[in-house]
Amino acid sequence: MDLLKQAIKSNEIDKVKEILTREPELIHSKTRSGGTLLHDVSEYGTIQMAELLLSMGTDITVESSACGTALTCAGTPEMAEFLMDHGMLPF
Repeated sequence: MDLLKQAIKSNEIDKVKEILTREPELIHSKTRSGGTLLHDVSEYGTIQMAELLLSMGTDITVESSACGTALTCAGTPEMAEFLMDHGMLPF
């Protein structure tokens, strides 16, 4: 899991895809606060990385106790817009 989070933080899309292909159950992994990989990506990742996670089956509706949905964690207006375009509601 640490390698996956490191690859996400450094925007290594091919590495993330490789890890998730090898260990697909990780797409549903959560932190202690209930956050998902999509929460991490929405905060400091790229839209391309978010697209990859969505294409691999991440659950866009998960809420964490730390920041709510991935939309509320979005680090840029572009990421927030992308998430809303994919069904997240702004409340």
